[in-house]
Amino acid sequence: MQSNKSVVNEKLKPHVLGLILRQTDYTEEEAKVQLEKYNYNYLELLKDYMGIEKKKEEVCATPNQERYRLIREAMDDKEEKYRQKKKQEELIARYQEAMNEASKVSKN
Repeated sequence: MQSNKSVVNEKLKPHVLGLILRQTDYTEEEAKVQLEKYNYNYLELLKDYMGIEKKKEEVCATPNQERYRLIREAMDDKEEKYRQKKKQEELIARYQEAMNEASKVSKN
């Protein structure tokens, strides 16, 4: 008797093949060959087909480099939030100014 994992994989193979045929321009035979090449990992196959490269993780050589990288990321996040907050406040101020002018015009 086969294990549950291999039985599930056998049941899913036609569905995965259909997915690959819909997402690519492979023929059925090409799709089967590619799926076997990628061990039926359809995400990896599709990423390779579309030319999406794997992200390379940055490895810091020393603990100090890692600390400064984390500090820079935190400061960049704070700066971006500050800019968004300022932009939002500016938009609110413009809106309030426009509403004040509109109310003055309607009173006259």
